[in-house]
Amino acid sequence: MPRFEQSVYDITLPVEDVYSSGQLVHAIAPNDIVTINANGKATLCTSANIPFGVVVDRIPESSVAAIRVLGVAECIAGGSITAGNTVGANDDGKAVAVTSGPAFGIALNSATAGQVVKVLMTGVFVIPSV
Repeated sequence: MPRFEQSVYDITLPVEDVYSSGQLVHAIAPNDIVTINANGKATLCTSANIPFGVVVDRIPESSVAAIRVLGVAECIAGGSITAGNTVGANDDGKAVAVTSGPAFGIALNSATAGQVVKVLMTGVFVIPSV
């Protein structure tokens, strides 16, 4: 039986943590789903954003992270996901099953909130509402 190597594509980008009223709300961390803001920085993706990738690693005490944009990425589930579901982001940058709106891949395993879900990143697409 042939053996298939997993192909991935990671890029390094500056990140922008989430602040509210000058207080840190969320530091971008591994497994976060991110989008690109107007300043060209990766920031936490919400359900209204187009997902760009998943943080693989963040250089400690810096504003730079490795972001997976193609291949299989490990995300944290923000709710129940079944293998085969189309995956997007919730407002906390966690993976959720979506039937409309922005999506970026297909779940390879089932998971519940807080568990790791592996996502085959197929590229960004928008599922139309019907």
